[in-house]
Amino acid sequence: NKNPYLHFLKGRVYLETRYYKLAESEFRIALSLKADPEFAVGLAVAEFLGGEREKALQEIEKAMKLFPDYKRAREVYETMLNQTGNISSK
Repeated sequence: NKNPYLHFLKGRVYLETRYYKLAESEFRIALSLKADPEFAVGLAVAEFLGGEREKALQEIEKAMKLFPDYKRAREVYETMLNQTGNISSK
């Protein structure tokens, strides 16, 4: 299916049901179909919750650069840093 929103919603369902790898896959597909900050944040959250914290931090940093006006990316980034014990330098 070429509808990015369908893949985003599937990603959200997988995220809520703790199927993090499947969520990552759906968010990646959604992002490949449309550049959207929610899709990028969803991918980073799925990676983070799936235990890939460094990868997630890189992904959320990329999202903040691509979508500088999307405040939720910054909020998620700060939350990730707090949970990993890192200090924000951005």
